[in-house]
Amino acid sequence: MANHSSLPSLLCASFNQDHSYFVVGTKDGVRIFDTNTGRLCYQKIKFTVRAFVIAEMLFSSSLLAIIRAGDQPSLSPCRLCLFNTTTGAAIRELNFLTSILDVCMNRQRLIVILQDKAYAYEINSLIILDTIDTMPNIKGEAGTNT
Repeated sequence: MANHSSLPSLLCASFNQDHSYFVVGTKDGVRIFDTNTGRLCYQKIKFTVRAFVIAEMLFSSSLLAIIRAGDQPSLSPCRLCLFNTTTGAAIRELNFLTSILDVCMNRQRLIVILQDKAYAYEINSLIILDTIDTMPNIKGEAGTNT
């Protein structure tokens, strides 16, 4: 029988856009797995902040959008970090007034979903393209129809 007390607590999981990888966020960090083989492709467990509530991967690239969990400003769920898995460095951080509930990306756009707003960015420059007021959306559902 497996010792489940030694397994990390799962906080979030998501597939990339073509479902070739999935990202798992735990209290110990982030892991990326190949969906065809189940092979662990990337693991980062030595973040200064280790708990993540959202971790999204852009296709098969090295770009991750991660939202941390915590009460301190550096751990805030109001802060989005774009992270490069190749270099192991944060590329850019975006701060919001309320908690980020979801993040959606494609090759041109980054969409950040809050409870009553959605922000659209051009993904390469992170220039804000639009701010959209929405109905209250406590679950942060982005309506991911493909």
